[in-house]
Amino acid sequence: MIGQPERIDVHKITMFEPGPALPFDPEKDITQKDWEGILKTAESEEGDFIDYIYLSDIKTLSYSKYKQIKIKPAGTMSYHHFDFKRHPYTEVVHRLELVASLKDLFNYKLDWWQESRLHGQFLEHRKKGNCFSRLGFYNLGREALGRRVDISEFPDKDKQECLEKLNNNFDPEHVGHYKNYVNFADLFTNAKLTYKPDAKAWKAMRTYLAMFRDHADDRDWIGLVDCAVIFKAFTAYTQNDQEFALPEMRRY
Repeated sequence: MIGQPERIDVHKITMFEPGPALPFDPEKDITQKDWEGILKTAESEEGDFIDYIYLSDIKTLSYSKYKQIKIKPAGTMSYHHFDFKRHPYTEVVHRLELVASLKDLFNYKLDWWQESRLHGQFLEHRKKGNCFSRLGFYNLGREALGRRVDISEFPDKDKQECLEKLNNNFDPEHVGHYKNYVNFADLFTNAKLTYKPDAKAWKAMRTYLAMFRDHADDRDWIGLVDCAVIFKAFTAYTQNDQEFALPEMRRY
């Protein structure tokens, strides 16, 4: 004899609803075909020609995709590949980017001499460019050099100028504004930005990705990944109405 099925009290059932969809989600907005191009570009480099910054960006977007990449790292040799006498400001930016990427990928640590020299170069160039250039430079310096970079030394007038420009003149058609927003929020987590992105801003992000996607050149995949990392961070910040809080993410 088959027993009666157990009765279920429907009033005690807990229903789980999916959370709201993110306006920009790398898992959905970067297609499988995109990933094929992205990974192919990453695997086309080896030895001294590996773009560690690109690899770190891929890891930020998708750790599972990053783990699929088969490359032969050249250790940290690329740290010494810059001609510092020709373009001192540009080269120190690249060095900071590279060190931040190596820390992210391999938990790389500068020795005392390297760190002291790079910190000296940071101090020498930290006042160059406009307020947004200096903002990005400080953010990059903190990622590469950690506590050696004192955020409190970022000039108040520069901070105020950046804040006013971001709040009052945000242009969703300009990718640099997204990057500046992330840099500001990254450095000053207690500062409130009043800009709230609308449908036009989210559409602009996808338009940028489509622009890179429409070309098959390797550099365009690097550009797509660079933009996607910025947009992912931008999305994370703007989805939080209380405090700026971002899961650990390397940003430029």
